[in-house]
Amino acid sequence: MTVAILLGKVKGVGDGISWIGRHTLVILLLHCLIGGIVADILHTYNKPGPDWYISPLTTEVVVKSLVSFAGALIGCIGIGWFNDYLKKKKGSR
Repeated sequence: MTVAILLGKVKGVGDGISWIGRHTLVILLLHCLIGGIVADILHTYNKPGPDWYISPLTTEVVVKSLVSFAGALIGCIGIGWFNDYLKKKKGSR
């Protein structure tokens, strides 16, 4: 919280932090859904069972996991912006 307050005082960064704060619920609710869809598309799976982890972790799994995370984050931000657009459009009528 202290870091967010300090970053909020930096010109230009405060707007981004406040936008994230206003859309935290959307980001939290949709991040796993969108990330799961991206992971399904990329076939980023670990095997079920007692040896579900991969040791050593392969580069392919790391890259696919990062792409899944980035895809989920971009999807959540896109939905948040689209939600803002719809609210502004509805308010301008």
